[in-house]
Amino acid sequence: TTFCVLRMLHETATRGGGSLSVSLGCCTKRQTEMGDHCLCPKGAAARVVEFTDIKCGHCARLIAELKDMERLLEPGTFSIEPRQFPLDHKCNKAVPAEISDDSNVRCTAAKALICLEGRDEFWTAQRRMFMVGPSLSKEKVLEIAGELAQDKPGIETCVASKETQTKLDQDVAYAMKYELEGTPLVIINGRKVESIGALIYAMILAK
Repeated sequence: TTFCVLRMLHETATRGGGSLSVSLGCCTKRQTEMGDHCLCPKGAAARVVEFTDIKCGHCARLIAELKDMERLLEPGTFSIEPRQFPLDHKCNKAVPAEISDDSNVRCTAAKALICLEGRDEFWTAQRRMFMVGPSLSKEKVLEIAGELAQDKPGIETCVASKETQTKLDQDVAYAMKYELEGTPLVIINGRKVESIGALIYAMILAK
């Protein structure tokens, strides 16, 4: 399995005296660019940016693999920045018009996660949404995000706001600079890489 490959890579690096570390889920581009408080280590050798869609099975697997890496490595130099790329034309005009989710799950989830950016609850919300799988509904998305934020009305207002759509548009525009063809999209230190856990891990080891 991928986790076994990650374990093997970790043990190899440890025997070689390598010093590795990870800080998962600590900052977003908006915090970094706007000068807001960010918990990411400024000296992180590897900065991973990942774009996901909440109904993308490959995305769910990627997030699980990143969590495996978090368990293997010590805090310090590996940071990850989550961004959204919902595969629905209604909120993402980079997606063809014929690709639309009538349930509005993808758009709602992307916006709800944007509303939770920079908070510990973001990662719990994302994990719970992925765990629900194909049966995830717009109502369930708002329930999960609202419960974790302890403010469902506030989440609903945020999801419906123009400001949140603008933030989503920023994610989409950035992803398209890398000629995104599907999700997940992974960028490490400005370089587009295959979204394969073992490959991502190996690139981190090389930093």
